[in-house]
Amino acid sequence: MLIPAQLALWGLALIGVWALVWWMYDNLKSLAQICIALLAPYFAPTEHKTLTERFGKWAVITGSTDGIGKQYAFQLASRGLNVVLVSRSTDKLVAVAHEIESKYSVKTKWIAVDFSSGREIYDHLRKELESVPVGILGKRCYNASITKYVQCKSTRSELFVLRA
Repeated sequence: MLIPAQLALWGLALIGVWALVWWMYDNLKSLAQICIALLAPYFAPTEHKTLTERFGKWAVITGSTDGIGKQYAFQLASRGLNVVLVSRSTDKLVAVAHEIESKYSVKTKWIAVDFSSGREIYDHLRKELESVPVGILGKRCYNASITKYVQCKSTRSELFVLRA
């Protein structure tokens, strides 16, 4: 039979063992996570698909004649995607389309619309994009509700949307 002093020692020993185990688990878990993160890319099988294999051959970019929208168009074209440029200014659209076609040897299509004009532009967009198998939509115009008017016709079941 244990006397109270021995019982107290056993209790403190169990608390000490529990604290040591918990400390080791907490610290070794972090070390193990770091090792896994560093070594996983060398051992994990990866699927190297191009953007066209993953999302189809066409991307639609709104606000594509200036700034971020223009860079979206250039970056996607540099990766082999054909691009539909949507913006207000016809002159800028033609210039950007020509630049992309000559630089990256991809197809371009441009649609001149002003998203501040109201809902009547969406019927025009729907007609223009009907025959285009869109896989990526780059939304640069914040007020553009274009997502519901672009039908995904690529191999994916849903449209991949980039927002800036």
